[in-house]
Amino acid sequence: MRRKVASLTEQVSYKILRNDGVSAVYGIATAPKNEWPYTFDSNADKLVEKISKQLMSPEKSEEMDSDGKHEMYKYISREEITNLQRAAIEGAKAIATVTDVDAGSTDDDVDLLIRKCYTWGTALRNLKNYPRAFSKTFVSRAAEKPRGVIAVAQPLTGATMQAMKS
Repeated sequence: MRRKVASLTEQVSYKILRNDGVSAVYGIATAPKNEWPYTFDSNADKLVEKISKQLMSPEKSEEMDSDGKHEMYKYISREEITNLQRAAIEGAKAIATVTDVDAGSTDDDVDLLIRKCYTWGTALRNLKNYPRAFSKTFVSRAAEKPRGVIAVAQPLTGATMQAMKS
């Protein structure tokens, strides 16, 4: 089963997310690096957030949008993606350290194990309370005030300066 999941993620899921064309469709100029998600990549975070916003369905929410409706769309934010990734990476490091420590380990080895597990625990605590929501309704803005009569990219002459003063 583990090999199937690894094969699916590497050969299907990550391959799609690392594709230049997929990134371009979502307005991301540079696709995630081949090392992602095993290393951090801000382009990947942006891409996953944008895809998430497109795929999420509305949920009833305690929050209200600008029209007073309770239909908000939950999505995965960049911050949440980074926190999930950090927890996974720190967890892998902690588990690898656990498997290395045995009866013959030194105090330094045990201290390293404690630090790795503490770091993983901290990363896991950071996963709480990061849901994000947005409304897909259009919020109209107030009309802009009319601008002055000066044309852009034209030099100011003495006559124009006089007209502005009066």
